[in-house]
Amino acid sequence: MPSPEVVHLLCPECVEAVNVTVYRSIDNRLPDAADKVISGELFKYRCPHCGRKDRLEYDLSFHDAEHNAWIQVVHDPAQIPDYVTALNLSSRHQGLRVRIVHNIHEMREKTMTFVMGRDDRILEIYKYIAKAQFLLQSPDFVLTREPFYAGSAETGDEVVTFLGKGGKRELAPLDESYYQFLHTEFAGQIQAEAGRYVYDSAWAKEFAKGIV
Repeated sequence: MPSPEVVHLLCPECVEAVNVTVYRSIDNRLPDAADKVISGELFKYRCPHCGRKDRLEYDLSFHDAEHNAWIQVVHDPAQIPDYVTALNLSSRHQGLRVRIVHNIHEMREKTMTFVMGRDDRILEIYKYIAKAQFLLQSPDFVLTREPFYAGSAETGDEVVTFLGKGGKRELAPLDESYYQFLHTEFAGQIQAEAGRYVYDSAWAKEFAKGIV
């Protein structure tokens, strides 16, 4: 069973000491692990002094054997090469879809992607193209973050979300036919990238340069 660790921090609101539980590593021995990662339940806390609700942000790994994935959060970009070297030397991750992400939000998105049976690399390309099309159609919409994917295993609904200034939010349903087109066109080409573990918006932008 993944071992929880109690750490101490100061509430950013009242500056009182707060004890919170963190997991440096998670796997499927934790009941409903994937659901708890996706919902963010494992990373939420409430200050007992002032009632402020917040989310934790720290490095951790999730071995989701159920969906054949290993996801590692690495906040410091300078540390990523060390993680890549360690992954290349290890046999522990053979046969798994190994991903390095930059924050817990990206871990939650990747986990949802695998739960929904999607190829996260194709989705990164899809989101890159969807972003360009969306901004052409909505030139006054100022994005405050990269578009992100969300889905529901219960309903089957899948959307790409665009967040903008002033709390604006636009949802675009996933176009299944276009996703399948991208998968047919590029899945084989991406397979050749051995030793790569970071698939994000920056990767999608570079990949797109080679296909236009």
